[in-house]
Amino acid sequence: MLSGNGKTFHRVDALVSCYPGTFEIGPLEQQMELTLNNLRQSLERAGGSLAHVIQVVVYFVDPIGRALLNEVWARYFPPPTPNRAIVGVRELAIPGVGFHLAATAWLEG
Repeated sequence: MLSGNGKTFHRVDALVSCYPGTFEIGPLEQQMELTLNNLRQSLERAGGSLAHVIQVVVYFVDPIGRALLNEVWARYFPPPTPNRAIVGVRELAIPGVGFHLAATAWLEG
């Protein structure tokens, strides 16, 4: 967390698709929805929202999911959307998980 001018950068990382205590290795769209919902909940606990996200790095095992991500993304991030980078990886730390993201948000306080 970095602070300045009454605002704080919050880095939200390791938001794999999970329910409390479990990992979701179902369909990719379900992983995306669950991960983005987890991001929203984490930001809300910090006093923010998805509107405060300024950058997201998305990791895919199969980058073909990019078109699907665009559909899901639009449901969570209306314009103007945060900066987004997509990185293709060979595998993620949890077998069966095909999607991971790390986000940076700019919050008041």
